[in-house]
Amino acid sequence: MHNTFASIVVGFTVGCFVKLFTGPIVEIPTFAEPPAPEVTFVIEEDKESVIPGIMQDDLDALLDAICEVESNCQSGAIGDNGNAIGAYQIWRIYWTDVNQRSNLGGKYEDCFNKEYARQVVIEWLKIYATERRLGVVTLEKMARMHNGGPNGHKKEATKKYWAKVWEVIVRKRKEKVQRFLQHVHNAGPIPPK
Repeated sequence: MHNTFASIVVGFTVGCFVKLFTGPIVEIPTFAEPPAPEVTFVIEEDKESVIPGIMQDDLDALLDAICEVESNCQSGAIGDNGNAIGAYQIWRIYWTDVNQRSNLGGKYEDCFNKEYARQVVIEWLKIYATERRLGVVTLEKMARMHNGGPNGHKKEATKKYWAKVWEVIVRKRKEKVQRFLQHVHNAGPIPPK
């Protein structure tokens, strides 16, 4: 009876069970979950964009949201009774304004190319979204100007447009945070957006 009792598990120490024998201590493996892998966080400093006072990540978020609101990012979109083309729904007068004041080049039909159209919007914002014109440059003012012209940030009619753009920005930022948290939880690669 004494020997039987001595071979029964008598304790738990440092993550494993220990049996007491008349001989050496024997470790019995446990079936607990393995420790979580280490996760390294890299914090990158955001850079200022070509629009003074606006960070590059914010400008990218704004442009992505405008693209989604305008056309669901469809490069071949034609809207406003044929007056606006491409993913960013650029009017000829908007494009002409940019072409006369920048070195972008190209032709109006190039606005069907999403990357070119994005550059047109950036160049247009560089012309009109300035501290001299606006005081403080904000994402809201830039979105409303894109929708309503150089003074669109003052027009009541552009407030609904801004609400749609802001809703997309918030949703995409939440999705980005969720992807990051999922990555941390799984310690796997972050999937593309």
